Amino acid sequence: MGGYVRSVAVLITVVLFLQGCSLLLNQPEQQPPVKKVPQQAQPQQSVAENKPPEELAPPLEESVIGPFPHETTPAFTILLTSGKIVSSRDLIHDKAVVLYFFTTSCTVCLRELNAFKQPYLKDRNTVEVIAMSVESKETVRDVELFRKRHLYNFDFATFQEGIISSFQATTPGLKIAVDANGTVTARETRELEQNDWNTLLKTVI
Repeated sequence: MGGYVRSVAVLITVVLFLQGCSLLLNQPEQQPPVKKVPQQAQPQQSVAENKPPEELAPPLEESVIGPFPHETTPAFTILLTSGKIVSSRDLIHDKAVVLYFFTTSCTVCLRELNAFKQPYLKDRNTVEVIAMSVESKETVRDVELFRKRHLYNFDFATFQEGIISSFQATTPGLKIAVDANGTVTARETRELEQNDWNTLLKTVI
């Protein structure tokens, strides 16, 4: 009986030993502690670097683009809707010139051109007026229908890239007056009424 008890005790001891070994084998391997490396400060981007190119500077206003008053007008040649070709060489020194840039759909342009009828009739012998469309899609037919519908008796022209570029005429409603010496006397973007037109014409006559 005593031998049986000893055998059971030995068996229990072996079982406990094996369980202890199993627990040791199943423990996760401890990783060595990781040293924290201080991060280098990232250079801050300026506000300008985060903005798209078109927002870095405001676009130039029409009023600050040349030619300015007191400057010599760029040389130009214009094909009119009538089919006639006129040039600055032909016009200047003979008459003063007013260039008006418009579109047929511009309501402000329509008001201005209507306000210009009487001042032009008064000074038509000393001033040549050419109204040019700044809309490249407007055809000769479109512009001529507009001219005839509103009974304008000065010259019109369709979009001509060279002229638009030379005078930086990117928006409708721009008015440029050139005297008989070829000097720009006025560059206006504000809407003009009849009295304003009279004042503008006085700068070139």
